[in-house]
Amino acid sequence: MQKLEQKYHLIRRSSKKEISKVPSLSEKWKIHGKLQSSPRNSAPTRLHRRCFSTGRPRVSQGLRSGRKA
Repeated sequence: MQKLEQKYHLIRRSSKKEISKVPSLSEKWKIHGKLQSSPRNSAPTRLHRRCFSTGRPRVSQGLRSGRKA
């Protein structure tokens, strides 16, 4: 997932800068369409920690406290 974010980072950043500079609404919609055509997992907000051994999100294997073995 990090590879996707790195791959589309420049495209997303340049598109967002273009949106802020373009005065017409129709041009903004076209640029916004480019942003939406990129994969969802390329957005940096969708990145989060994953456990290296299991791939589970938000928690590492050794840090789970609520489950007893």
